[in-house]
Amino acid sequence: MIDPEKTELDEFLKEYTRARRNAVFFIENYWNKLHPDNPIILTDDEKQQLYKRFRMAPLVHDIVAYTKRLEELRAKGYKDWEIDA
Repeated sequence: MIDPEKTELDEFLKEYTRARRNAVFFIENYWNKLHPDNPIILTDDEKQQLYKRFRMAPLVHDIVAYTKRLEELRAKGYKDWEIDA
């Protein structure tokens, strides 16, 4: 049985969820580390296209607050694939 108190499992689930929802995060943090001889290097435009193609809709309880947070982070210069919503 899995012990829900284990922080390692919590961290794994958080990281797995982010990698599953964000192709750019997966490439940069996993794929390129597994294939250091042939990494995938993307421009910001390519990252945005890839992110939009594979992104998943997060579960949102308050869409107004979620949208406001996204706007604030984008105004600070964050790219869509960098936002861990």
